[in-house]
Amino acid sequence: MIGSGSSPSASVSRAGVHSQELIQRARPEESSAEQYRPGQHHDYRGKRLRERADCKREQADVASDSRDEQDGSNDEAREAIRATDVLLHSYHLVHTHAAEVDKAHTCFPIDWHPSPGRSETALVADHTDYLPSATVSGVSDWPPIDPTDATAVADQRNELVGAVKDHAGQIAYQLARLEGGDYGQAAIETDRAEWTVKYEAGDLSYLRFDPERGNEVYVVSTQQPAEPESLADAMADYSAFVAGFNDHVDSLDGILDDVSTEFPDVASTDSAVAQRDRVLDEIHDVCDRMARELQRYEGGDYGTFTTRVAGTRWELNWDRDGVSYLRIGGENGLYLLSQYQPPSADDIRERAPQFPNFVRAFNEEIAELEESLERIEL
Repeated sequence: MIGSGSSPSASVSRAGVHSQELIQRARPEESSAEQYRPGQHHDYRGKRLRERADCKREQADVASDSRDEQDGSNDEAREAIRATDVLLHSYHLVHTHAAEVDKAHTCFPIDWHPSPGRSETALVADHTDYLPSATVSGVSDWPPIDPTDATAVADQRNELVGAVKDHAGQIAYQLARLEGGDYGQAAIETDRAEWTVKYEAGDLSYLRFDPERGNEVYVVSTQQPAEPESLADAMADYSAFVAGFNDHVDSLDGILDDVSTEFPDVASTDSAVAQRDRVLDEIHDVCDRMARELQRYEGGDYGTFTTRVAGTRWELNWDRDGVSYLRIGGENGLYLLSQYQPPSADDIRERAPQFPNFVRAFNEEIAELEESLERIEL
């Protein structure tokens, strides 16, 4: 049965036709588009935007009536609703900030409409790009207040640190003299904290304040100055630190008064050196004769004779001048004879009694060589 009322499809069609008519009214021909230029009255542009906003609002009302008659949706109606709010906001910005536009000498089209794929919101945003960011965000005055100049505070801090560095530098110098070195540090305790003075080459390296409560503060440092508040807290204890250093020095005054400077006579090493030289000279003479015999037997200008005495390697090295060295114990062993310095008296006392066994081992080897040569028949 066909009713007397209109069908939903007919309502949609009427709404679509009406929307198209409104949009055409709101979109003038391309040839009539006007361009804003500096000096043009801003009320004119605001009027045009307001007229377009009213037109879009009418589209929104029609679209709303259409939605009541159908279950579907209308894309152009939704576009009209969004564009209405955007245009009204744009009119408010243009009317309120006309002066900024004149200063910027910015031109943008009054009669615009969205192109395919580009929303009207984006176009309005393009036209408001000339406004200062603070104005667009609703903040007209920026910055609200100028920052306070910290130069005076920093200069006062630096002046104070310089004075402390000069004064504490004297303490560092006195400590270097007292400790007897160019590098070092000392800790001075007060009721509130522990102060550490470090010095290098007699000059102050740093002065550190380490309170029982709170963070440590480098009053003087090679890195960066302390914060004014922390510096003020440390300086409240600086006098106690100096007093503690003075007490430390006073406590050492007279500490050496009872130390006697009467020392016993130093014993002479003349006799021990003479005995060492006598033993080494005798060992050298024997080794020199051994070197001559080896040179005659082996020929050449240099050579080495090795053997073991009580499980330890003994090595005699010789050249054309005689014995070069006598080494006991291998490459890193003891040089009983050498061209450089003599061994200690303790080493001679340990190794000299073994030297006759070394000579016997040499004689035995020479005897074996003679015997083997005698058995050769020609």
